[in-house]
Amino acid sequence: KNVQEIVKLIQKLTACESLKPIIQNQATGEIHSQYLSSAKAEKLLDWKLEYSLDAGLKETISWYKTYLAEQGMLIHSKASLSAPSRLEKEGRA
Repeated sequence: KNVQEIVKLIQKLTACESLKPIIQNQATGEIHSQYLSSAKAEKLLDWKLEYSLDAGLKETISWYKTYLAEQGMLIHSKASLSAPSRLEKEGRA
């Protein structure tokens, strides 16, 4: 999956599909085409995949929701995961 596909998946899992990512294409020194495979780790280290991408993202999102709630930073809204803006924190939003 590419970055945009992962962003769309995170948006779906957090019910934030209406948010549009800002793509600036301003990074320098980036690798334009990169392909990753876990095959070598599986072969040499007898490593086994334990989580699918969806399951790993769901667990990560759950962790952040709990953490942000404990920090008083989670806004309870339609979105599953959102943090208050600086203005909201200062009571000006």
